[in-house]
Parts: sequence; structure tokens; C-alpha cells
Amino acid sequence: MDKDLRTTKYSFINIIMQLYGLQTYSDMKGSIDFTTAKKYYLKLLDSIRSAIGDTILITDKSHKLELLETIKKYKIELKKAVSFDELDQSMITFQTTLIFLLIGSVPNNTHDPKINRKGKWKLNFYRQIHYTQTAEQKKN
Repeated sequence: MDKDLRTTKYSFINIIMQLYGLQTYSDMKGSIDFTTAKKYYLKLLDSIRSAIGDTILITDKSHKLELLETIKKYKIELKKAVSFDELDQSMITFQTTLIFLLIGSVPNNTHDPKINRKGKWKLNFYRQIHYTQTAEQKKN
């Protein structure tokens, strides 16, 4: 296969279609070029930013700002990517960072030789996740 193209996995096609509609299938079927992949990765970051703004209603200002700044930082990094490897690594790093921030915080185990100790992965030092449902949501 041409080095400028990458085979597109069905799971990636599926999530893109789920988020952006069936019309995106023609961009995804079979293989995808670097420019198109980058376009959709950046679009994903924009969608995540919008979802955070529209969905997270109760949080401290510093948490929401940290989430939005993380998206901004990785959007810049993705724009600078010049290869599929750079694009993928930036996206994986972004997603990992965002997931840990949403859980509570990104742990820093850089200098800790015993990272698997009990309680080491408890990340609610600054905030606690708490999901609630409105009466309308409970009906659904």
C-alpha cells in the first residue's frame, strides 16, 4: 500500500460516522490519507471541546479551564504533525491526558518506583466525579 495511505479500520470508520454522519463514509472507506486523517483528528478535538462546554455543568473553574487548555495544547501539536506516527502519538497522549483529567487528575509517578501500591491510582485529590440524573433523564 502507498506509504501516504493507511488502511482504515472499521471501528474508526464507525465512530466517525456515528459522530459526523453517513456522508463521512466516502472519506473513510478502504484507506485514508494523512491530510484527511489530520482533518478528522482535529475535528474530534473540536467536538470534544464542544461536548465539554455543553455537558459539564458543575465543576470548579480551574478544572474546566485545564480541560479546555489541554485540548488547545494538543490541537496545536496535531497541526504540527507531519506523519501518521506523530499524529497517532499526539492523539493517544491527548486522549490519555484527557481521560485522567476527567477522572480527577493526571498522576505523576515519574520518581516513584512502586506505582502499583494500593491507593496509588486514587486521583480525587482535587475533585470527585459525581454523576446525577435529572427527572427527565431518569425517564429515558
